[in-house]
Amino acid sequence: MLEEKGYQNKDITFGIRPEDLHSEQLFIDASPNLILEAMVTVAELLEAETMLNLERDRNEFIAKIDSSDHSEPENKVELAVNMNKAQFFDMNTGENLQPVTKFKTVSV
Repeated sequence: MLEEKGYQNKDITFGIRPEDLHSEQLFIDASPNLILEAMVTVAELLEAETMLNLERDRNEFIAKIDSSDHSEPENKVELAVNMNKAQFFDMNTGENLQPVTKFKTVSV
């Protein structure tokens, strides 16, 4: 899809929501080619979930994981990326390269 729009070998911005990064072993085992390793900079335990502020290659991002997988700052974590939820943006214009398809409203 990105190649069709002329983005082969061009810089783009990758976007993923915090809840679409998974620390559960089930996801990691199911997606061995989609694993992201990062360093925890801040871990905030919020009852049933933990918000992890992470860093990888000087890029900062957040993961929202189950509290049972809580990790402490300075620890490395592995996360499976749900690429079905990933978004890609033109680095210069910020344009979403995968806009959500508009659904036609049907009256019944």
